[in-house]
Amino acid sequence: MAEGGGKAAAAAGTSGGRSGGQQIDAFTAQEILEERRVMCLEAWNQYALLGLSDGTLLLASPRPADGSAGSEAGGYDSGSEAGGRGGGSGTPAGPQSAQRGQDGQPKQGQPAQQEAQQAQQQQPQWAAVQALRGFGKGGVKQLVVARERSMLLCLADDGVNAFVLAGMRLKGQAGRTRGASMFAWHGGSDTLAVAVKRRVILFKYDGLEFVEQREASLPDAPACMALAGGTLYVGLTKRDYVAIDVGTGALSQLFTTKGTAPCMAVVSPSEVLLGRDSSAVLYGGDGRASKRGASGSSGGKGATGGRRRGGALAWSAPPAALALSAPYAVAFSEGVAEARLVEPLDSADLWQRLPLPLPAAAASLAVAPSAAPDGSLFVASRESGAVVQLRPVSFVRQAAQLLQLGEHEEALAMAALAPPEQAAERRQLEDLIHLAFGQRLFREGAYEEAMLHFGMSSLAGPLELLRLFPSLAPPKLLAAAAADQAEEEQAGGGGPGAQQGAAEAAAAGEQAASVEDGATSELQGEAFVAAVQQLMPYLLSHRSRLAAAAASPAQQREQQQEQQLEEGRRHAGPRQQTPAAAAAAIEAAQDPGPSPTTRAVLAQRRLQGSATATLLDTALLLALLALPDSGALLRFVQRPNCVDLEAGEAALRSLGRYSELVALYQTKGRHAAALELLHALSQGPEQLPAAPQGASAELRGLPGVWAAVKYVCHMPEGERDLSLISTHAKWILRADPDAGLEMFSNMQPPLPPSAALPMLTSYAPHLAGPYLEGALASGAAPPEQYEQELARIYLERLVGGTSGTSGTSGTAGGAAAAAAAAEGACGEGEGAAGEAPPESLPEYGKLRQLILGSRFLDYEALLRVMPQHRLLEVRAALLERLGRHTEALRILVHRLRSAPQAEAYCDRVYQRRQLALRERHRADLAAALRRQRQQREAAAAATAGGAPAAALYGCSSASTARSLQFEGSTAGFLATPAAGSGAAATKLQPVLSSSSSEGGADIYLLLVQVLLEEEDASGGFRPVQRAPDHAVWGEVACLLSRKRDAIPPLRALGLLPGEVALPLPFLEGALWGAGERRRSAAVARSLRRAEHVGLLGQLADAQQRSILLTPERNCSICYKRVGTAALVAFPSGLLAHYSCWRRASSGTGQQGAAGAAVNGGSAAREWR
Repeated sequence: MAEGGGKAAAAAGTSGGRSGGQQIDAFTAQEILEERRVMCLEAWNQYALLGLSDGTLLLASPRPADGSAGSEAGGYDSGSEAGGRGGGSGTPAGPQSAQRGQDGQPKQGQPAQQEAQQAQQQQPQWAAVQALRGFGKGGVKQLVVARERSMLLCLADDGVNAFVLAGMRLKGQAGRTRGASMFAWHGGSDTLAVAVKRRVILFKYDGLEFVEQREASLPDAPACMALAGGTLYVGLTKRDYVAIDVGTGALSQLFTTKGTAPCMAVVSPSEVLLGRDSSAVLYGGDGRASKRGASGSSGGKGATGGRRRGGALAWSAPPAALALSAPYAVAFSEGVAEARLVEPLDSADLWQRLPLPLPAAAASLAVAPSAAPDGSLFVASRESGAVVQLRPVSFVRQAAQLLQLGEHEEALAMAALAPPEQAAERRQLEDLIHLAFGQRLFREGAYEEAMLHFGMSSLAGPLELLRLFPSLAPPKLLAAAAADQAEEEQAGGGGPGAQQGAAEAAAAGEQAASVEDGATSELQGEAFVAAVQQLMPYLLSHRSRLAAAAASPAQQREQQQEQQLEEGRRHAGPRQQTPAAAAAAIEAAQDPGPSPTTRAVLAQRRLQGSATATLLDTALLLALLALPDSGALLRFVQRPNCVDLEAGEAALRSLGRYSELVALYQTKGRHAAALELLHALSQGPEQLPAAPQGASAELRGLPGVWAAVKYVCHMPEGERDLSLISTHAKWILRADPDAGLEMFSNMQPPLPPSAALPMLTSYAPHLAGPYLEGALASGAAPPEQYEQELARIYLERLVGGTSGTSGTSGTAGGAAAAAAAAEGACGEGEGAAGEAPPESLPEYGKLRQLILGSRFLDYEALLRVMPQHRLLEVRAALLERLGRHTEALRILVHRLRSAPQAEAYCDRVYQRRQLALRERHRADLAAALRRQRQQREAAAAATAGGAPAAALYGCSSASTARSLQFEGSTAGFLATPAAGSGAAATKLQPVLSSSSSEGGADIYLLLVQVLLEEEDASGGFRPVQRAPDHAVWGEVACLLSRKRDAIPPLRALGLLPGEVALPLPFLEGALWGAGERRRSAAVARSLRRAEHVGLLGQLADAQQRSILLTPERNCSICYKRVGTAALVAFPSGLLAHYSCWRRASSGTGQQGAAGAAVNGGSAAREWR
C-alpha cells in the first residue's frame, strides 16, 4: 500500500497562487485494498462496498487488533451513523498540539511530516470480510445506499435492483432498466431516475415496488446525474449540463463546462454541486444556482481566489470527480485530491491539496457517491485496482491547526463542529483559542471583544489578565496571588484526572506566557483608559465569584446541620428521644440561622485572607483611579473590601484623592489616621504632599469639620476610642461649636453622658447644658441621674460659675459655703457695668421650667445653694415644689410685687390639687365596684343551692354609684367637712403654718392672707390692723370675685379687717353660684329618677311577657323535650329544665356567672 498521508506537507508549497485561503490537514490518504476488478464504490456503516466487473460484491472493513476480520474493527460503530471524527489517526493528541512560539508557528519539537508518518502507522489495516458472488449480472456498475429505506441499489446488466440491508436479499427491481448506464436516488421523495441510453425514466418507490412515473429524452448520452429536490441534474458527455423537472419532465439547459468531463456531487437533499471548468457551483432544488455562501465569498483575509462570486468553489485544476464530506467538498483530478469548504466557517477559506497513490489518469477514477459515517471518502482506480480511503482529520485537530495559524475565529467555528464524544477536548481547546484570541485582540486595540473572549475562557483568570496591566497589579500582590492559586490547585489535584488537568493548565500557562512575552509594553493615555474600562466588568465578575465561593462553605455547613438534625429525628423515635435531645432539637429547629447580612460579613472576613481577593480589589482601586472621577471609587472604598492598605494609600496620596483615602481608612479600622487626615484637610490642606483633588478639595474649613463630625458619628460602637474622640473633639469644638454639639448629640448608638460631659465641660462648657437637654429629651440620659446635673449647670451659668458645689451636696456646711459664694458673686455682678442680668439669660427660664416639671430633683439641695436675694422666681419655684407656699407667695407678692404671678402660682397649685382629687375619686369608685363584684360572686356561690337568678343579678351598678360618697367637694357654700374626710378646703386660721394651706387646699385664701399682710420692723410679716390701701384692696376684691367658685365665702370674710366694707361683687357672685349649683343638682336628680323609672318599666315588660310552650320545644342545655317538667325561661326566649339550669348554675361563683352568661346574660324566670 502506498503512504499518501505523509505527503500532505510537501504538497503545501505546490498549490499555486490561485488557491488562496489557509491550508490545513483536513484529510489523510491511505491505500486500504488493491482489487483490479473494481468498477464502483460505496460506503455503508463501517464497510466499504466494492462492485467488481464479474458481478461480485466485495465487503471490506478495518481489521481488528487481533488480526481477525470483524465488524467492530478500527473503533467504528457498526450499527449507527453517529460515529464522529474523534477516532483513528485523525484524532489529535489534545490541546497541546496547539502550542506555538512567539512567531505564531508550530514549535520545533516535532515536524508536521513526522506527525503525519506516525499517524499513518497508527491507521488500521483493511481486509475483505465477505464476497457475494453473482450479486449483479454481468458486472456491478453502480452502487448507492438508500439509508432512508435501508436498501442497497445496484446497477448491473439486468437493470437496477434493490437489496435489503444487511441481509443482501433482493427486495425489488425497476422495470425497463436493462442496459441502463447510471441512476440517481433521492431519499426524501423516494424518487429513482434511471438513464437508459438517451432516455431518463423516473420511478416512485411506494415501499413494495418501483412505480414508473414518466420518461424524458436527453440531447446526448449522460455522463453523470443527481437528484436535488424536485430537479434532476444531468451532465452529458458533450460537457453540457441540463436540468429536468421531476414533476413535469421539462428539460432546461444550464451551462457548458470546459473541463475534462462533467462531474457533480450531492451536498444536501435540496442542493447539488456541479463542476464547471476549474470551479464548482451550487444549484438548488428549483434548477437555479444557490445563493448560499454568496454573501461572504468575496471578502475576508486570504479568500482571494479561494471562493468566487456567487458561491462558487475554485479548484487549482478542472476536477474529474466530486465528492462531499461535510463541511468539505473534495475534487479529484490528476493524482491529486483537493478539499475546500463548501461554505466558509468565517472570513477565511480553508483548503488542502492531497496527493493520491493512484495513477494519473483521472478518467479511470471511481468515487463513492456518499461518505462513511465517520466522514471517510473512498476512491479507486479502475486501471491499478488501488482503493484509497480519504480519512478526515478530527475537527478538534483541525481547530488546533487553525490556532497555530492564528485563525482564531475559524478555529472556534471548527471546534464547534466537534461531536459530543470530544466535548472535553473541545472545551480545553476552546479555552486556549479564546485566550489567544483575546490576547491578540487586546494587542490590536479591540478591548471590548478581547474581554468577551477572556470571559469565555476558563484559563483567563484574573492573574493572567492583570499581567497585561502591570500598573494595576503590584508585583508583591501578584506573586502572593500566584502562590495562593498554586496551593489551591495542588490541594485539589489528588487524582489522575486532576493531575491531567493541572498538566493541561500548565501547558496553557506556558502558551499564555509565550504570547505575553511577545506582547508590546503597557498601553498609555487614552488607549489605557479604554482598555481599563473594558477590564472593569471582568474584574468585578471575578470578585463576585470569589465572594460567592467564600459564602458557600457557611451555607453548606448549615445544610449539613439541618440534614443531620432531620436524620436524628427520623432514627430516634418518641420513646428513645431524651428530654435533653428533645430540647436541643427544638432549639435547633427554632434557630433561624445567620441572616443574609451576617453571611455577607462572614464571607467578607474569609476574603480578607485571600491573596487573590486582595489583588483583585487593589487592581479595581487602581483601575478606578485611572478612569475619570465619577464617584465610583468613593463608593467602592466605602464598602467592605480587601484592598491592600499600603498600595492603596500610596496611590491615593500621590493623586490627592484624600476623601477616598479617608473612606479606605474607615473600612480598614484606621480611625486615628482618618481623623488626622480630616483635621489636615480642614485646618491645613496646604501642608499635604499633594493638592487635594475631587471631593477632598472642598473640605477646607467648615466642610472638613462637618466631615469629621459625620465620621465620628458613624464610628462603630465597638471601635470607639474615647481618648481619640476627646483629642479630635477639641479642635472640632474650637472650629465650630455647633458641629461639636451635633457630633455628641447624633452618635448612633449614643455616647454615654458620663463620657461626653467631661469633654464638653473641658473644651466648651457653654455646650454642656444644650447637650444634656438633648440627651434627656432623646432618652440617652436617665432623668433620675442627670436632671440634677442639668439644674446645677443652669445654676452655675446664672451665678457666673462661682458656685462649684454640686446640687447633690449633703452637708449643711458645704451648702452654706456655696450659697455665700454665689451671693457674693451676684453682688459683684450687680455693680459691673454692662453685664447682663441673670433673668435675661435663656438658662433662667429653662431652670424654672425644669424645677416645675421634674420629679427627680433634690429641691432642698438646690435651695441651699440658691442666692438669697437673686433668682427670686427660681427660688419661688423651689419653694412651690417643696410645698412651702407661704414663703413662695411672700416672695412673689412682697419682693417681686407681681400679683399676676402670685395668682398664676395659686392656679397651678389649685389645678394639681383638683387633679389629685379626681384621681382619688376614680380610685375610690374602682375599689367600690371591685368590692360589689366580689360581693355578688360570694352571694352567687352561697346561694348556688337553689336561689333564683333574680336574686343573683338583681343588684344594679347605678345604685352602687349612688351609694358612693364623693368627698372633697369645694363647691358648697357653707360646707364644713369633718376633719380627716379629705375635703378640699378647711377653715383658714390666722396662723401661717396651717397644714391645709401649705398642702394647697386653701391656696387662694392663703394668697388673700399674704396680700393683707405687712412687713414689721424685724423683717417678719403680720396681718394689717387697719384698712389696706386702695390698690391692695382692689386686688383682693378682684381676686375674690374671679375665684369665687374656689374660695369658701365665709372663710374669706373672716380674713378681712373689720373696717373694710363688704365686697358686694364677691357676695353676689357667691350667692348666684350657690343657686346655680342647687338648680343643677335638682336637674340631675330628676334625670336619675326618670332613668330609674324607665328601667323599672323595662323590667316589668320582661317579667310580664308570654311564652308559647309546645311539645316540640327543647331544653337549651340538655336538648331534650321540655314536656311538663318545671322549666326556666330566659330573656332571649330560650327554655331550659329547671334541674338543668340549677346544675349549670351550681359550683363556684365564677362557674355560676359563666353559666348565666351562656344562657342569656340576665335573670331567668322560673315556670312551674
